[in-house]
Amino acid sequence: MVTGKKQAPDAPGNSESFADLAGEIDDLEPLEPGARKTPAIPKAPQQERAGASAAATTTSGLHFPDPDEPLLAWHSSIRQPTLKKLRRGSIPQQTRIDLHGETLDSARRRVFAELLAAARAGESCVLIVHGKGQHSIGGVARLREALPGWLCDPALENRVRAFAPAQPRDGGRGALYVLLG
Repeated sequence: MVTGKKQAPDAPGNSESFADLAGEIDDLEPLEPGARKTPAIPKAPQQERAGASAAATTTSGLHFPDPDEPLLAWHSSIRQPTLKKLRRGSIPQQTRIDLHGETLDSARRRVFAELLAAARAGESCVLIVHGKGQHSIGGVARLREALPGWLCDPALENRVRAFAPAQPRDGGRGALYVLLG
């Protein structure tokens, strides 16, 4: 409905174009031309001690939404319903990798070997039981701290599509669901 009244062009919210609006915003800087890069995920000091490389946490294509939850990540190609199923533990896990009693080196080799074998076999989800660190020196869950770096390694980047902490029935904070693709 036209009322015949015309608002002043310089009134807030009445810019005629995006360029006009952008001109009204203080400290707005234009983006440089070219492709956009995802910001690097800063590596936690625990991951450095566990042997994760910087490239492993920044080049995998996985999105880490919460820096306080390093065991939750997914690739941009994962749809939200699939991610919900993974987080609920609704995707059957064909393989279970129990890392209790393993050293960091042996656990890393085992995770790589078993995830690659599961991916080759066409499995969609794997459960990794890493433990809560209650029996570790100093009570530090070194395997749990190292897993995000391992799962972001370039050797697994085309296989690991997402991972999330397990439900209590599957090990809770001492286990991890890994979605393969």
